[in-house]
Amino acid sequence: MDRLSIVYLLATGGGWGGMERHVFDLACQMARLGHDTRVVAHETYRGHCPPEACFIPFDWERNRWNPMLWMDLRRLLFSLRPQIVHAHGGKAAYALGWAGWPAGTRVVGSVHGTKSQHRAYRRFHAVVAVSRQMAIAIPQPNVRVIHNGIEPRPAASDGVGKVAAWLDGKPRPIVLAVGRLAPVKGFDILLEAWPESSKGTLVLLGEGPERGRLEAIVRRRGLSCRYLLGHRLDLREWMDQADLMVISSRREGFPYVLIEALQAGLPVVSSAVSGASEILPGEWLVPARSVSEMNRMLAWVLQFDKPELATRQGGLFEYARTTLTLKGMATEMERLYAELLTDRGQEERCR
Repeated sequence: MDRLSIVYLLATGGGWGGMERHVFDLACQMARLGHDTRVVAHETYRGHCPPEACFIPFDWERNRWNPMLWMDLRRLLFSLRPQIVHAHGGKAAYALGWAGWPAGTRVVGSVHGTKSQHRAYRRFHAVVAVSRQMAIAIPQPNVRVIHNGIEPRPAASDGVGKVAAWLDGKPRPIVLAVGRLAPVKGFDILLEAWPESSKGTLVLLGEGPERGRLEAIVRRRGLSCRYLLGHRLDLREWMDQADLMVISSRREGFPYVLIEALQAGLPVVSSAVSGASEILPGEWLVPARSVSEMNRMLAWVLQFDKPELATRQGGLFEYARTTLTLKGMATEMERLYAELLTDRGQEERCR
C-alpha cells in the first residue's frame, strides 16, 4: 500500500483508559506499516506517543463549543493537509465537525463507548465502532466494526516472582478484577455478589474515586481475603497466577482486559456488556447491573479449577491470540482508509 498521511485526534485531557491506549497503539502500528502518522493530543500525553509517530501538542482543555478551538484545529489541519483525519471520541468529533477539513481529506470517527446521540459524525466519510452492539446504534451509512486488538504481553519469566510470593498461602481460587475504580466498572456489584461461602481470594487491581466506597462494602459484608491493591504494572504476572478474571462493568466499549486475559489463557466471566457479549458464549455472561445473577455465576464457576475452566474456554484463548491483535486491528483500519481514498479518486474522476 502507498504511504498514507494520517492525523489522529485525541481530545481527552490527561486521563488514561481504553481509548487513549487505542489511539497510541494504533498510531504506533500505522507508523510501523510505513505511514506518516501524527497524533494531535494534550501535552500530557507526549510521553505515551511512540517514537515512530509524530506528536503534536494541542490545547484540548477548551470547551468543545469554543470557536477558538475550532479555528485552531482548522488552521492545523489545513497546514498539514493529511489524507486521513481520524477523530477518537465525541469531543474530537464535534470539534472536527465544526472546524472542517481540507478538500480531498477523508474523515473517520471512532466511537469507543455508548453515546446517546451521534450527530457529530453525520458528515464523516466513515464511522468505526469497536463492537457490533455499538454499530447498530449509529445512524450513519458507512459504519465499520473493528474490534480492539493488542500486542500480547509476554508471559512472566519464571513464575516465582513477587505476585506468586504474595499469593503463596492465599486460598484458591484466585479471582482477578482489573480497571479504574469508577462506578461504570461495577466493582461494587462484584463485591456485593461475592458468595459468602466462597473460600477463594478476590483481588481488585486499579485505582480511582470509588476506593472508599468499595472498602466500605468490604467492611460491611465482613469479607476476608479480599484485596484492593491499587494500580499495578505487573498485570501479566497477575494473570498468569490467577484462576479467573471477572468483568462486572455496567457498560463498556470493548474491554481491553478481556483481550489481555484471554491471550494470557485466563478464563473470563463477564456482565453482558458491549464487546464481551460478542466474544464470550452466553454461559459465561450475566446481565449487567445484576447482583443476584453475578452471585449465581460466581457460585457456579468457583466450583471448577483453572484447568477445567481453561479447557472449556480454550477456543476463546486461540481466537484472542490470533484475531484480537494490534496487527489485525491496524490492518482492518488500513483497509478502511484505502477504501475511502479509492472512493475519493472515483469521485474526482467523475467530476
